[in-house]
Amino acid sequence: MSAAVSIPASTYAALRKLAGFAPRYIEDCHPKQRCFADDKSKRKCALTSRRGGKSHVIGCWLLEGGEDSPRGKSLFIALTRGKAKSILWDDCLAQLNDKYRLGLRLKHDEGQLYIVMPNGHRIWLLGVDNQSEVAKVRGERLRRAVIDEAQAFGSYLDVLIEEAIEPALMDLQGELALTGTPSPVCTGYFWAATTGGDPAIAKWPTHHWTVLDNVYLPHAREWLEETKKRNNWDDTHPRYRREFLGEWTEDIGALVYPLTGENSWSPDGELPFGLPPGEYSYGLGVDLGFSLHSTAFVLIAVRRGTGQVYILSAYTRSRLIPTALAAHVQGVRDMVQKEAGGPGSTPAPVGLRVVVDEGALGKGYAEQMRVMGVACEPAQKTEKRAYQEYVRGLVITGHAPEKGDDGLYLGGSGILVDFSKCRELVEECRKLQFDEETGLEDERYVRHCADAMLYIVRAMQPKYDPQENEPAPGSPEAQRRAQVKLREQKIRERERRLRGEYG
Repeated sequence: MSAAVSIPASTYAALRKLAGFAPRYIEDCHPKQRCFADDKSKRKCALTSRRGGKSHVIGCWLLEGGEDSPRGKSLFIALTRGKAKSILWDDCLAQLNDKYRLGLRLKHDEGQLYIVMPNGHRIWLLGVDNQSEVAKVRGERLRRAVIDEAQAFGSYLDVLIEEAIEPALMDLQGELALTGTPSPVCTGYFWAATTGGDPAIAKWPTHHWTVLDNVYLPHAREWLEETKKRNNWDDTHPRYRREFLGEWTEDIGALVYPLTGENSWSPDGELPFGLPPGEYSYGLGVDLGFSLHSTAFVLIAVRRGTGQVYILSAYTRSRLIPTALAAHVQGVRDMVQKEAGGPGSTPAPVGLRVVVDEGALGKGYAEQMRVMGVACEPAQKTEKRAYQEYVRGLVITGHAPEKGDDGLYLGGSGILVDFSKCRELVEECRKLQFDEETGLEDERYVRHCADAMLYIVRAMQPKYDPQENEPAPGSPEAQRRAQVKLREQKIRERERRLRGEYG
């Protein structure tokens, strides 16, 4: 009997390719994954449910393209680089690497993170959570590109595609894939690309599958039936259809902060900021982004005696060093003082309460602000879910005051937003939802402005105390809250590790 001959994995893969076979990792995909991978369209989408195996086939598709492009480059984009690594490397390619002996390496190079193939092809792991980050892609030469969880990206997604990625694919006639699950609101570039619902955006070839198509989860149907029973869902429930059937379904009730047209407010008249007559207190919420990116500012006015909240402006700024942050906040304070010091407003001087997220690097930023004479206070972050429900209630009850026949304003309650000056906040609120499994915010969605809004509204509404409604010890509700707190703690620990390693 002759001894078995062992050949290198790379040689075996090359021989299979010469014989016309697909790579083993492609052949082992389930049929609908394989259909996506085999689609030669230059632009295509994958619209899937949770646990359908989307990340797996994305990794396989990028590897296959890399084999045809020695020393070339492909691109994988998520909202943050830490998330990109978690999705593509930790949950996918690291396992394929072990199973198929692919010889992949994770490598840091000049501040960027790559997965390097034996032939020198690099898969670039990139985070893009705002329009200023789009510039990173300009000037590149790409074989393939994937934007994952595309439903979570803001209105800058079309800029990222049309102005950055498309030109980068031109040289090699490269291919682009948008992948994700449906969001609660049927709007945006990904919705249009997968449905053809916007005449301004052509429909892309779209592949659809669900967890029930994933042959590697044979217990999926039983699990789904248990989930439906536990949540008292039927087959028509919008959350079930969206998350587990991968169908676009309008479900504004699933949003953390369900802003609608009822919350829209437009400045009117010559009073400060165009607010209705009354006395106001002003506040600025600041949420500091990772690695100096995407620091969010939300400016609000609270009508004294009513609790009516007007969100005057909301926006993000990138790469603010501590002194620049302090100068910006001081500029906002000066603007408020100048604007609110006019006739008919609260008598000058007008104060501005500044609340800053002092987690992670934020404490050093806040201390620098105080050294420069810019007063601020730390954001309260305990009982976050309870305060989110409180602010959510203010959003739901929000409606603009109306003018009576005598010209005076009548009614008005909750949270009102100047949509024209709060575009980024509105975009976040129309996507951000709770994760059904953890009860916390879904990590797939950006929430810079949303968190800044929460911090400042919470600070300016001091009478609310969720402790007054604490459930009885040992009750099911108390146990549920304890589980949520434990999940929050684990998520915070994980985020700190990601910031330390990849920030």
